[in-house]
Amino acid sequence: QTAFYPTSGGQPFDLGLLRLASSATPLPVVDVVDEGERIAHVLAAPQPGLAAGQRLSGEIDWARRFDHMQQHSGQHLLSAVFQEQLGCATLSVHFGAESSTLDLDASSLSPEQLLTVEQRANALVWENRELTLSTEDAQEAGGLRKPSTRSGALRIISIAGLDRSACGGT
Repeated sequence: QTAFYPTSGGQPFDLGLLRLASSATPLPVVDVVDEGERIAHVLAAPQPGLAAGQRLSGEIDWARRFDHMQQHSGQHLLSAVFQEQLGCATLSVHFGAESSTLDLDASSLSPEQLLTVEQRANALVWENRELTLSTEDAQEAGGLRKPSTRSGALRIISIAGLDRSACGGT
């Protein structure tokens, strides 16, 4: 029951503000942690009057979230192109403010191979392919770039004519 995204899957956490219904004073959120049964919002300073069960409203740092969304959408596209062009699966990703990384299942790549992937990815960006979100049952979700080991409902991100991936990220 929060709009704040915790660090997960190589994606950084959201920043923003929480507010008590009874107070106009914002509480800056400096970290968001997935603790399994709950999402913990780490505040910039202790809040003595804050108690469990109090209702809060939240406001995420939209510029930061939008940057993460753009990086993540770009990663889906780039991972799909690496798979399509070179048969290289994505092993892990990391998004950051200054740089982002994509770890591939490849021992090495030539400059020519990288240029081919770059050119294809850029062409796809210029095509402005539609990106859609759906929720599907894991047992029925087919055509995924990477098979999911989860059961139940899957959140699927699709790039028209290119990629379908189970994804819980931004």
